[in-house]
Amino acid sequence: MVAIPVASGITDIDVLDTHAAVSVWRVGDSILGPENQPVLSAIHRLLCTGLPCGQPVFFYGPSGCGKTHLARALVKLWRQRENRRSAKYVYSVDFARELAEAIDTKTADEFRERYRRLSFLSVDDVHLLQGRTAAEEELARTLDVLVEAEAAVVMTAAVAPERLNGLVAHLQSRLVAGLAVPVALPGLEARREILRALATSRKMVLEDGVLEALAEGLRGGIPALSGALSRLEAAAQMDGQPITVEAVRRVLKARPGRPRPSIAEIATAAAKYFSLRVRDLRGPSRRQTIVTARDVAMYLARTVTRASLHQIGQYFAGRDHTTVAHACRKTERLLASDGFVRSAVDQLRERLEYDSP
Repeated sequence: MVAIPVASGITDIDVLDTHAAVSVWRVGDSILGPENQPVLSAIHRLLCTGLPCGQPVFFYGPSGCGKTHLARALVKLWRQRENRRSAKYVYSVDFARELAEAIDTKTADEFRERYRRLSFLSVDDVHLLQGRTAAEEELARTLDVLVEAEAAVVMTAAVAPERLNGLVAHLQSRLVAGLAVPVALPGLEARREILRALATSRKMVLEDGVLEALAEGLRGGIPALSGALSRLEAAAQMDGQPITVEAVRRVLKARPGRPRPSIAEIATAAAKYFSLRVRDLRGPSRRQTIVTARDVAMYLARTVTRASLHQIGQYFAGRDHTTVAHACRKTERLLASDGFVRSAVDQLRERLEYDSP
């Protein structure tokens, strides 16, 4: 384990030498692989450069990618820096609850003082505030104060800030003005090190070959990795045998299969990802956000299901098969040139993951 050169007071960012050509970083309790190099760059800028913060850093990605671990770890690291204590992590729903309680008990001024004097605020899953207008407006005003004071602000959500159309305009514009950084699900190298850390925490001794077989055979985020490790541990205890590569293969083979998603399930997942309604995707609107979401849904329906162009078009309000074909070709081109579309397709594929025959 070799420490990355960082600013004074930050000692818990390390690089794990796991492969001759690839590095995996440990940031507090978070483990980041090469697929998350932009995340590490954002962390370095936030914690190590000493530059004024100015705007929120917004981490977004699918469930299981490690956003919550990251949001908590950054608060811990900030507190270590020059012994700063005025840092806070809060789950967005808890922020809304605390505000409601403060209003009920007539302690709103104390609530605001508690949040607005912070040097670092980390709010997790901010997308869950959509529809909670009082909390959204309060958070927006809190960010105004913190940004003016050049405090550090970290937000996390399932999607990019420009896709959080359900937030009040003031809050969304403040988030859009920040640095948005996608957080990818862990790749092979990161999965290996996450599994190693999980095994160590459970006092499981696993050979490198076992870790490699698990990392290669699994996909998804931290919950999926933890669940697979639990099944492997339970099987080994039941059989009274050591955990071997062959045992890993048996556990992986025994996983329950998932059927191919339907067109309706794909449309639902795409609508949720883009913060839209399914009826928006099936409707006539030509608004750019809706068109992009509809095209992505049609592309995934074509590539993930066995549905014909005609069947896909029928689901999307009877659109002609040539319209579906055009949407698929357009999305295919954008995958090579548009990072947002590529991230949307990749993340939706992960959510819709199925076992092919």
